[in-house]
Amino acid sequence: MRSDRLTRTRACVLAALVIISCTIIGARAPMMATTVLAAPQHEAEAAPEAAHEQTLLQTAAKIANFAILVGLLVYFLKTPVSVYLVSRATAIRYSKPMIAP
Repeated sequence: MRSDRLTRTRACVLAALVIISCTIIGARAPMMATTVLAAPQHEAEAAPEAAHEQTLLQTAAKIANFAILVGLLVYFLKTPVSVYLVSRATAIRYSKPMIAP
């Protein structure tokens, strides 16, 4: 009973995080579309610029975001995946052999 409640809580938190992420990305999408559509008009007028490189802070932020994502996935999916794998191994172990002798 308690593990079922914990699984539901984890699933709800994960769903909330996904919804929040999609909302944030959705809010930025019109701005990105405008930027992409407006870019060809300004390219002809502006002189070619040097390639923009990432700063150390941007690289660290991307690494931190990835670490947070992996941590959340491990935290929420560790128990359900391990339960599935144990039950699947048990089912395979005690199933009838497919090859006839």
